[in-house]
Amino acid sequence: GQWYARINRKFVYYGKDPEAARRRFLRERDYLLAGEPVPGESSQITVREVANQFLAVKESRANSGQISRRTFAGLLQVATEFVAMFGTKDVNTLKPMDFERFRASLSGGSPVVLKNKLIRLRSLFKFATDNVEGVGQIKFGTGLELPNKAELRRHRARQPKPLLTPEDFRNLWDAANVRLRAWIG
Repeated sequence: GQWYARINRKFVYYGKDPEAARRRFLRERDYLLAGEPVPGESSQITVREVANQFLAVKESRANSGQISRRTFAGLLQVATEFVAMFGTKDVNTLKPMDFERFRASLSGGSPVVLKNKLIRLRSLFKFATDNVEGVGQIKFGTGLELPNKAELRRHRARQPKPLLTPEDFRNLWDAANVRLRAWIG
């Protein structure tokens, strides 16, 4: 006597009221088809909430001088980019393919920049698993693997050599007057 649906070879029962069953089915359908757990109203912890907690802690550390403002700015940038992509998603339902999608959105720049962003994102999820109640272990897959050393070496070799050596810069500095020193430095 209940409304039900068979999704992924499982029967999901929605109750006797046809309108309430229809609303619940429409709300849960996408999660069930994807094979993800259906987030409860109170148990869902979104990526945005985790990122806000992480950034609040890091900002207080930046204000107290434990980390630099530049470090905090880098953490803020990566967290903002990740939240823009997955902000409303339950953090416990993140899959390795989500991290692959995020990594693909970061490509196109230097492998050093990619490495730094991936390290910052890893620190966000390390914080989440250690400090946020209700967040379990998250599988990153290969999405958060750092670029290998050979790739970093190739990138460094492709960089142009500096126009001035430190010795040249010191000679210019010593020979310059006050106005030129302001321009050089």
